[in-house]
Amino acid sequence: MTSGSGRYDWVLIVILSISSFLRFYSYDTRWGLAYDQAWFAVIARHALNTFQLPFMGPFASGGPFQTGGEWFWIVMAGTLLNPYSVLSPWVFITLLSIFQVYLLYVLGKQYVGKGFGYILAILGGVSISQVLQSTNLTNQMPSSLCASLLLLFAVMYIKKQKPIYLFLAGLSVGLSSSIHLQGVLLLIPLFCFFVVSKTFHPRKIFLIFIGLLVPWIPVLIVDVQNNFYNTKNMFLYITNPQSQITYEQLGRRWLTFLTDYVPSSWGRMVGGNIILGYLSIGIVGMSVLYAFLRRNFEKKWVLVLVSTAIMTIALRYIKTPLYENYTTFIHPFVFLLIAWAVWNIYKIHKLIAVLLLAIIVLCSVFTLWKDISNSTNFTNFITKQYVAFLKKKFPNEKFAIYDYNYGNKQNTLPLVLYLQTEGLTDDNGRKIGMVISADSKLKFSPHSAIFGGAGGYQLLDLSASSSAVLQKSKWAFVNPSAIYDSVEYWYKK
Repeated sequence: MTSGSGRYDWVLIVILSISSFLRFYSYDTRWGLAYDQAWFAVIARHALNTFQLPFMGPFASGGPFQTGGEWFWIVMAGTLLNPYSVLSPWVFITLLSIFQVYLLYVLGKQYVGKGFGYILAILGGVSISQVLQSTNLTNQMPSSLCASLLLLFAVMYIKKQKPIYLFLAGLSVGLSSSIHLQGVLLLIPLFCFFVVSKTFHPRKIFLIFIGLLVPWIPVLIVDVQNNFYNTKNMFLYITNPQSQITYEQLGRRWLTFLTDYVPSSWGRMVGGNIILGYLSIGIVGMSVLYAFLRRNFEKKWVLVLVSTAIMTIALRYIKTPLYENYTTFIHPFVFLLIAWAVWNIYKIHKLIAVLLLAIIVLCSVFTLWKDISNSTNFTNFITKQYVAFLKKKFPNEKFAIYDYNYGNKQNTLPLVLYLQTEGLTDDNGRKIGMVISADSKLKFSPHSAIFGGAGGYQLLDLSASSSAVLQKSKWAFVNPSAIYDSVEYWYKK
């Protein structure tokens, strides 16, 4: 982070410092400990403890197929930062989010120059969606990073014509899609890049294809050994209408989509509200018109503009709920367009551009501050209570955790993670089960509650029963080995 004269780039350092503060402030109350996040962390730790490399990733939410194991590799890398801390993979994801801000600066510098890079980094640094996503261990976050890399390699190829950038562009899309299927939509800008750069030579096409394929090799290795079960299910999901649900039922009428969802989505990326979303779309529209009238559309801007438009249209036709974290792949494209609009205004009237950027930043920070101030992490608090109780009641023992009817995973999986981190899980350890107190009306004899009362979750000592008996009684075994096998070796059962 030094300037050409060797001095530190203090503007960039300030931007990264503010970005880091927004992501790490009050971290203990903000990091997400939902069951799926704990599930990811447990699998990664078990892989490290048993010297295994996961080839298959999480199951897709839309069908019975899996993505690649690269997401678990990322969580494993984060765990290695400090294997003795539950938090380490979350911190790693937050650090990646800060790196994303730096990457946006590099991208902006390649697109226009250093000043533009600052604007782009500022937008990414204070983005509501980016900041809130940075404290959660979810596999949607890397899609934004991969999208930034795709754009960077695309513009570098346009400028330098080096074949390696074709491979890296394909690799970025392949990696994003193998981590989470939302990354498949990055095929759209990849194809646009293919067209605007006139990459029609077979050797160049081959380089892009190899880049796309490499991240999916682990899945293909497993699939070849299992009659292409995963590929068949993925194909069925893509070709099946999924359900007869209409776009109107999803709130996906064109008028609603364009006047509500799109500006709201842009407002969550920068600004914090739908009004700023409309403002951002408006200034981008004016920039497009300005460039069109001046006939000053460079290839790199055609790539961003056309890709964003087509990806937005594609989102309208996807028959799944559009959760905020499911669209992170489009963030760098939107940041680029808004930064471009601000930059064009800056070239005409500097004061207006500075005021506009200041409004966006202040509104974003204000919205973020409300979210940060109201954040809680009750699951973390209660899980620590469970662990402290078990360690006190059964000193020098290890535990095998069971979940009644697998209906309490929002608490059992965080408990397993904490015990695993302290080396307190053992498949032959003392059997501990968790139920919701409402289930206590069922007959759990000879097992009695050892922690918790009416109106909440209860821990039961299940030591009086064998594993086979517990399984017949709807108790799901959720120790790390069982969780790992259910993802990586389910097809062998």
